[in-house]
Amino acid sequence: MRQLLSSEKQKTNVAFMPVARRSENPRLDLWRGFREILVWGRGLVPRRVAHFTRATSSRSTLLLVFFACTLFSSAIGNTSTSTNTSTSTNTSTSSNTSTSTNTSTSSNTSTSSNTGANAINSAFNRTNSSAMSAHSNEFQLKKSFELLKSTAPAQDTSEANSVVFFVASTESAAVIPGASVLFSTGGGTYANARGRVELTSPLPDSLTVRSLGMRSLTVALSLLQDTVWMESATSMSDAVVVTAGRREQALRESSVAVERVEAKTVRNKAISELDDALQFVPGVTVARDQINIRGSSGFSLGLGSRVLVLLDNTPMLAGDGGDAKFDAVPFAAFESMEVVKGAGSSLWGGSALGGVVNVVTQDPFAVPNTLSLSAYSGIYTLPHEQWQYRSTSPFVGGVEAAATSVLGNIGILAAGSFNRTEGYHDFGESRRFTGFAKTVARLNDYTRVTATGLYAEQTKDNWVFWKSLKEATSPPDNIDRDDQLVSSKLHASLHVQTVFNATSSLQAQASLFRTHYETTGPSSGNDSLASTANSWFFDAQYTATPLDNLISTSGISMRLNSVPESYLGAVSQSLLALWTQAEWKASSLLRLNAGLRLDAEHSTNLETELVVSPNIGANFTVNDEVFARANVGTGFRAPSLGERFSNLRYGSFVVQANQDLTAEHSV
Repeated sequence: MRQLLSSEKQKTNVAFMPVARRSENPRLDLWRGFREILVWGRGLVPRRVAHFTRATSSRSTLLLVFFACTLFSSAIGNTSTSTNTSTSTNTSTSSNTSTSTNTSTSSNTSTSSNTGANAINSAFNRTNSSAMSAHSNEFQLKKSFELLKSTAPAQDTSEANSVVFFVASTESAAVIPGASVLFSTGGGTYANARGRVELTSPLPDSLTVRSLGMRSLTVALSLLQDTVWMESATSMSDAVVVTAGRREQALRESSVAVERVEAKTVRNKAISELDDALQFVPGVTVARDQINIRGSSGFSLGLGSRVLVLLDNTPMLAGDGGDAKFDAVPFAAFESMEVVKGAGSSLWGGSALGGVVNVVTQDPFAVPNTLSLSAYSGIYTLPHEQWQYRSTSPFVGGVEAAATSVLGNIGILAAGSFNRTEGYHDFGESRRFTGFAKTVARLNDYTRVTATGLYAEQTKDNWVFWKSLKEATSPPDNIDRDDQLVSSKLHASLHVQTVFNATSSLQAQASLFRTHYETTGPSSGNDSLASTANSWFFDAQYTATPLDNLISTSGISMRLNSVPESYLGAVSQSLLALWTQAEWKASSLLRLNAGLRLDAEHSTNLETELVVSPNIGANFTVNDEVFARANVGTGFRAPSLGERFSNLRYGSFVVQANQDLTAEHSV
C-alpha cells in the first residue's frame, strides 16, 4: 500500500571543455603558471601531495620562489605550462520524493616540467605545511600532480633501517589518517593524523594498506614510493568493514556474509529512516519495528528485536522493550551501514540472534569544512477503492542538514533533520525531529577520542491495528483521535582508541541510550502507557598479533538496562560478558577463525542465566573477485524487561507478565 509516485529524472548538463592557453611571451606564460600554483597551493602534504586553499602568500615570498623556479627551469630548458578550466552545472528534479539542484564549479591549474618535478616539489616544500589538516577538504586539484605521482621513483630500501611514506586518496588527493598497514610477516601499524607511516627494522617484504571505503592495496617494499595512493572501493569485495570481526578487514576476507550500504545509495533514494534503507539489502525485510534477516526473526509486536542495531558500534535498543528505534538514526550524518547476516552473538552478545546492523556516521576529518542541505517531498498513492479513506494523496516531506569543521586536531560534525508525513492510512500523521553532534579529538598521532550526542523526538497518532480486512487503512471506530504517542530518545557515547605499537591496540567505549514514551490520552478500554528506560553500555577490546599470521581480539562487555518507574515497575537487567576470537592466515588463500563468548544475564528477583556462544569459520580467496566462505555460530537473545514484567491491555491485545521466560537461541 505504501508506494511513492515517481517519474523519470530529468537532467541537464552544461560543460565547457578544458582549453590550453598559450602566450606569445613564453616567460610571461611561465610566470602565470607558477603564480596560479603558488596562490592556490599554500599548504602542502609532504611527499608529493599538495593542499589547495584560497590563501595568498606575501608578494616577497612569491617573487623569491618565482625567481628560484625560473632560474632552475632555464637550466633545464624544457618546460611546458597549461591552464585548464572546467565548469559544469547539473540540475536534477524528481517527483519521487526529492528535488535537488547541484551546481559545481572547479578550476584546475597545472604546471609540469619533463625533468623539473623535483624543483616544483621542492618549491612547495618551502611553503607553509601547517595548513594541511585545517584545509584537507580543498584537495580538489590532484590532476596537477599526476605527473609527480606517475614518475615518482621507488624508495631505496635495500639497506634501510626505516622507511617513511604517506597514504592518500587518488580521488581527492587528501591524506588518509588512521589507515591500517598490515605486514606480510605479521603485525602492522596505522597512519598517524597526518597520514604518515614509519616502518622500522625488521622491515617486511610487502605490506597491505586498508581504510574504510577504500580499495585494499598490497605493495612490495622494493616498489614502495613516497606516497601510497588508494582508490575508492569499486566493488563490494573491495570494501573494508569493521562489524564482521570487530576490526578492519576487507569484505572478501570475512567468513560471515556482510552487506555494506553506502551513503550515496541512501542519498539517491531520499531515504530518511533505517527501515527504508534496509529494504534494499538482499535477504532483509522489515515489518513495522522488526528486522528480519533471512527469516530469523518473524514478527512479534512489542517483544523486542532479534537483530542487534548499533550506532558507531554502540547498541541502540531500548532498555525496557529491547526494540530498535528507527527514527533515532541520524541519516543526515549517515556514512555507511553494515549488515551481518547470521548469528553474531559470539562477538556482539545478546540480541544478535539473526544478525547485526551497524550504522556508521561521518568522520569530520574525512569530509572537513563542508555544508550540506537537502529537502525531499512526495505523496503516497491512494489504495484501491475499497480501502480509500480520502480523496487526495497523503503528503510526506522533510529537510536534512549537516556541517563539518576541522580546528587543528579537533573535528566537529553537526547534523539535524525534520520529517512530517500524513501516513498511508487514516490516523497516521507523524512529525519527527533528530539532532546529532560528533566531536573527534586527536590527542597525538596514535590516540583518538570520539564523543557523540543524539536527541530525537517524535509525535504520531497512536494507531495500532486496522478496523477490518475490508477497511484495512482505517482504525477502529472507538479510537480516540486525540490520542497520540509522544516519544524521545537520547544517546551519548565516548570512544577512545590508541595504538601501542605495530602489534597491539586498545579501544574502549561507553554509551547511554535513554528512551521515554507516553500516550497523551487513553482510548476507550485501553491502558495509558508511559515508560522511561536507560540502557548503559561499556566495552573494552584489545587486539594483538602474538604470532605471524595470527590476530587475536579479546574483550569485556557490560550492558545495564533499568526502568526507574513505569507500568513495568522499578526493574533492571544486567548482562556481563567475556569474549575472544582468533584469526589465522593458514596460507595466501585460506583464512580460519574461531571465537567464544560467555554471557551472564540477570534480571530483578530472578536467577542468573549463563549463555555460551561459540563460532568457527573459514574463508578461501581465489582472487579479488572470487572467494568462498563458511561459518557456523550461535546466537541468543535474553527476554526484555517488557516481556518479563509487563501487564497491559490494548483493545483485543492483552500482554501478561512471564518471569519464567529464558533466553532464545539460534544456530
